[in-house]
Amino acid sequence: MGTISKDIAEDVMTGKYSEDNPVKIITYNNMFDGGLTFAVVFIYENFSKYEQSPACHNVRTVWTKPHGLTPYGQTLMNSKEGI
Repeated sequence: MGTISKDIAEDVMTGKYSEDNPVKIITYNNMFDGGLTFAVVFIYENFSKYEQSPACHNVRTVWTKPHGLTPYGQTLMNSKEGI
């Protein structure tokens, strides 16, 4: 699990870090400034850790390994938000 940039998120989705077994990319608004933050979840981690964290607000799934981009993810990755 880790915070990543939008560019790294795109790399993960295209398989660049497949050896690390990423399974989910999410966004959330962080508790410090409310800014949009990208994060990756790996196969060996608790998949809902961000959803359960009081520091992460408005957690939304961008991409999952078995299903690809979500409708939210398609909109977000085609926008300038989160750059």
